[in-house]
Amino acid sequence: MNKLKKYNSVTIIGMGISGIGLAKLAKSIGMKVFVSELKNDISSGQRDQLKKLGVTYELGGHTKKVLECDAILLSSGVSPRSTAVQYASQMGVPYIGELDFVSSFLTSKLIGITGSNGKTTTTSLVAHILNGMGVSCAATGNIGKSIADYVGTSYECLAVELSSFQLFWANSLKCDVAVVTNIAPDHIDWHGSFDDYVASKRRLLSLQGPEGWSIVQKRDRSLLQRDVSTKTLCLSWGSNDIPWEICMEENYAYLNTPEQRISLFSYENLSLVGNHNMENIAMACAAVWCLKNRVPEPQTLATFAPLHHRCELVDEIDGVLYIDDSKGTNVAASSTAMESIKGRKIVILGGKGKGEDYAPLAKTVAQEAEWVVLLGEEAEKIESALREEHFPNIYRAPDMDEAVRFAKSIATCGMVVLLSPACTSWDMYPNYKARGEHFKRAVLGK
Repeated sequence: MNKLKKYNSVTIIGMGISGIGLAKLAKSIGMKVFVSELKNDISSGQRDQLKKLGVTYELGGHTKKVLECDAILLSSGVSPRSTAVQYASQMGVPYIGELDFVSSFLTSKLIGITGSNGKTTTTSLVAHILNGMGVSCAATGNIGKSIADYVGTSYECLAVELSSFQLFWANSLKCDVAVVTNIAPDHIDWHGSFDDYVASKRRLLSLQGPEGWSIVQKRDRSLLQRDVSTKTLCLSWGSNDIPWEICMEENYAYLNTPEQRISLFSYENLSLVGNHNMENIAMACAAVWCLKNRVPEPQTLATFAPLHHRCELVDEIDGVLYIDDSKGTNVAASSTAMESIKGRKIVILGGKGKGEDYAPLAKTVAQEAEWVVLLGEEAEKIESALREEHFPNIYRAPDMDEAVRFAKSIATCGMVVLLSPACTSWDMYPNYKARGEHFKRAVLGK
């Protein structure tokens, strides 16, 4: 019997996709549900869903009404500093993270994917590969539908993208395969320190049972406190004969086991570009092998469509490539994009910061770019870091249209204009998608 069914009433904190999903699930098993949301307003669609469910709610902050329940459910992104969490702690009301609550009702195999960058692409690849093999799999978590929407469905497997926010609250989640794509500073403003951020990512691995597989970067192994074992695969570049390593060569990737070398894929005929995407594909292939002891056919990988705003080619105009990497919202992501894409580059940077140090970004810019165009709140801080590296070619633009106009005016045949901001979009746009779409329109003259 599921021990969480003992609760007769729950309060859900947060009314986003995961909050609504939690409300649906809780109502479906007979719980009385109350939802509390910080925002002053919600969409008409959200209101309609809650009305249909018969769920009461409050807006504009958390009152002590949240305590009128047997347990509090925390949707994705709820901070430990939340008023609701503080109330619950003071009054002894149990609170449960989204992942722990939902996973206790799931019957599907779980491949959990987290990391500072590449997790959405890797999650989508896992689902694409498994479905190509005839194994029913849905991509969920931070993409698509809420994970709660898959309770009671017939999917054999779920590929679940997991954020550090979700994992912070995880205490009982167990995945059949756990993937950490990479670790780099991110969300320091939320977690408070890089160590605390890493600790959240590490939970995905530490919560696994003895039969669960783990896949990590070799360079991150010590940071994640993951010993080498037959249940841990480490990814590295270069040929070697070490068992349980994913090896990235110049033209193909393979997996070493004690018994054999397993070819994962060749880099030919792939729709994705950049070494970072080759790593994403390799980790996805390895995760599928861990679960099904099979690797994908070449045509399965060839048919994977690149995700929007992730090193997405917008167009080639007069021999200049324009690439939208608006999802590059931290220093590591933008640095990786610059390093992975060949050619002389004009890079558009800036937005709202996350409390990161821009010195590493400046070092990468100095090695990879000819010009930088700066936008948004962090422009001054990024420019200061670039000046420290004696990088001379900097242009400050008031908006995206001017940024693209200037880039076009100086770009010559063979160059790349890359939008990879290293910052969030929230100073100028509601999300990274809107920023990327504006970049595309400016490039295409629409």
